Amino acid sequence: MNTVTQTLLALALAVPSISYANDATLFNVTSSGTPAEVHITLCGNGTIPFTCENFTVTGLTLSIVTTTNAVYDKAGIIVRTPGYTIENLGIDCELYSTGYCGFTVSKDSPKTITLNGGETAKAATNLYVANLYSSPVILMCPLDPSTQLIDGPCVSAIGDSTGPITTELYVDSIALNEAGNRAYLAMYDEANFYQCDVAPSTGLLINCSYPQGSLSSSSTPFNTYYSMIALYPNGGADTYAYLIDYTNETIEACPITGGVMSGSCTRTLPLSPADPIYSYSTGIAFNQLGSQSYAYIGSYDEGYVAVCPINSPTSFGSCNYITGYGTDGDTFNEPSGLAFNPINQLLYIADYDDDVVYACDSAQASSTTFESCVTAGPVDDAWGIVINTQGTMVYVSNYDGDVYQCPIDPMNGIKFVVAGCTALSGFDEPVGMALGYN
Repeated sequence: MNTVTQTLLALALAVPSISYANDATLFNVTSSGTPAEVHITLCGNGTIPFTCENFTVTGLTLSIVTTTNAVYDKAGIIVRTPGYTIENLGIDCELYSTGYCGFTVSKDSPKTITLNGGETAKAATNLYVANLYSSPVILMCPLDPSTQLIDGPCVSAIGDSTGPITTELYVDSIALNEAGNRAYLAMYDEANFYQCDVAPSTGLLINCSYPQGSLSSSSTPFNTYYSMIALYPNGGADTYAYLIDYTNETIEACPITGGVMSGSCTRTLPLSPADPIYSYSTGIAFNQLGSQSYAYIGSYDEGYVAVCPINSPTSFGSCNYITGYGTDGDTFNEPSGLAFNPINQLLYIADYDDDVVYACDSAQASSTTFESCVTAGPVDDAWGIVINTQGTMVYVSNYDGDVYQCPIDPMNGIKFVVAGCTALSGFDEPVGMALGYN
C-alpha cells in the first residue's frame, strides 16, 4: 500500500476570488491504492469557491481531513488532471454548479474520495497556423513530444497540390476533431469553408472539399465571411461545427456525422438588437460547469465576452455580456482568441488592443464581469490562442507576424510571462491555430 501524506503545491496565483494558501492550512490529504500522480484542488467552500489549496496525490484513494477542529459542510474537490474523474460523482459528493463536488468533512470525520481513470493526455505532434495573407496559407509546425516546443521548420500543411485550397484563399481559422483525422477551415475573404482529411503519417491536409453542397442553412446561400470555426462537443457522437458568420452577425451550428459536415445548419441565436454579440466575433470556446455547458464568445469590436448557456447543440440560452473583471472597473478592449486550460479551468483571453493575454476564473461571473482576471502575459497584438491537453503550453498568434510559445505550470495558471515565451517569426499575420495529435 502506497500511503503518502501530500504537501501543498506552492502557488502564486493572485486571483482575488480564489484565495490559495501557502501551506496546507485547511486540509491534510493522504492517498493510497492504485498509484497515480493526480492534481486536485480542495476548497473550504466549493459553491463559491473560496480559500482553496492545490495538492498532488500519488494514489487514487483519498482520505481528507481538516487541519483544525472546524467543520466544512460545503467543502469542494475538483480533479485537474485530464483522464481522471471522481468515481462516485453525485453519490460520495454533491456536484455544484461551479464544477466542484461538495462534501462535509472535519478533523475527526475524514472524507474518502476515490478517483478513477488513468488515460494519459496525448502530446500534440503539430501546431497548425493559419497564415492569413501569405503562402503557404496554412503552416504546420512540428512539436517536440516531451517539451511541446516547436521542433524544426514550419512547412506547408496542404498535401494536395491540385486541391481547392490555394494561395488566393484566406484561411482565418482551423479546427481539428479529437481523433485528429479531420480538419475544418473557415475562410475570411472567400465566403467558403472546407473539410479535409489529415494524413495519419504526415499530418498534412488532403482530400479537401467544400461541404456547402451537402448543407442547408438558415442564411442560405453561404456567401459571407467566416471569422472562426470550432467543434463541440469534440469527439462526441453529435458533434457540431460552429461557424461565426460576422457578416450576418450570427453563428451557424452545422452537424458533423462520421467526420463529414452535412445536413441542416441552424442559427444558435436569432438576429436581434438584444443579441448583438456576433458583430465581428473572432473567438469561441466551450466549457462545462457542473451539469451545464456554456459557449464563450469573444466580440472583437464590441469589447466583451458573451457567456451563453447551451440548451442544445443548436440553441443557446440568454447570454451574459462580460465587459471586464474585478471591482475596479477594469475592462476588455478587443478580446479575440479564447481557450480553456484543461487543468485549472481558467479561461485565457487574447486581447488584441490591450496587447495581453488574460487568465480569468470563468466559474465566478456576474451578468457583466468576471470576478477575477489576471494578466497572464504581455503579447503585442495578441489574436489566436490554443492550449495543449496537458495544460502545460499556450500558443499565441501575434498579428504582426509571430507565434509565441509559452510554458505554463498547469496548477499556476498565470505562470506565463514574456520572459518565459519564445517568439517565432516568419509568419504573415498568423491568426487561427489548432493542435494536431496524429
